[in-house]
Amino acid sequence: MLFDIHTHILPRMDDGAGSSAESCEMLRTLKQQGVDAVIATPHFRGHKDTLHGFFARREASYAQLMKYYDREVMPEIYLGAEVRYFKGITESPDFLKLALGESPYILLEPPYGVFPDGMVAELKNFVNAVDEKLIIAHVDRYLSTNPWETVCALCDGEKIRGQVNAEAFLRFIGRKNAVALLENHVCSYLADDTHNMQKRKPMMAPAMKQIGKHCRQDTIEQLIRNHTELYHAVKKGALR
Repeated sequence: MLFDIHTHILPRMDDGAGSSAESCEMLRTLKQQGVDAVIATPHFRGHKDTLHGFFARREASYAQLMKYYDREVMPEIYLGAEVRYFKGITESPDFLKLALGESPYILLEPPYGVFPDGMVAELKNFVNAVDEKLIIAHVDRYLSTNPWETVCALCDGEKIRGQVNAEAFLRFIGRKNAVALLENHVCSYLADDTHNMQKRKPMMAPAMKQIGKHCRQDTIEQLIRNHTELYHAVKKGALR
């Protein structure tokens, strides 16, 4: 199955969909591209978001979208967050409450550029001490500023897994790295990270087409298994 685990589809929640109409258009497009379910992952930034405020805004945005939701032509929707890393975030009691749906997975966004000193060690210590697991968002964006070995050391494929953006497979420059991230099991998931219907529209189907051309069959089969397993973990709670 195709399960899009990183989207900004909630209307007026962050820098994603600007209206319920745009949210619905994004969802219909995802469904047409073969996506069965999505997680809405608005940005959570601890330096300006409180957990209570974030959840209140997310529920209000979700409720607004549900007024127009059509199960027949749109994927299932679950709620999560894209959590921006800051030093010491793993020590915050709020961190564990920002999981994807009912799963033990948290989608984490490192700062752009060189990984901060101590970040890899902090995240490794965190996952070794708890049951929660981490998914590192759009790993493809960090290869230009961090050594391949550093990225591989972070995304071990077990308790810390990588996610590669669909758009990376659609750029001639960058596609080689995106393919390598899947083939070397640095990234376990593909996601859209879609924000709108203009410059960052859904591209899961075109990305899967490129993956079909450039990746081994066993890599593709493992990718689908990873998405299916995560879907069932997220779905343990009430259906959204």
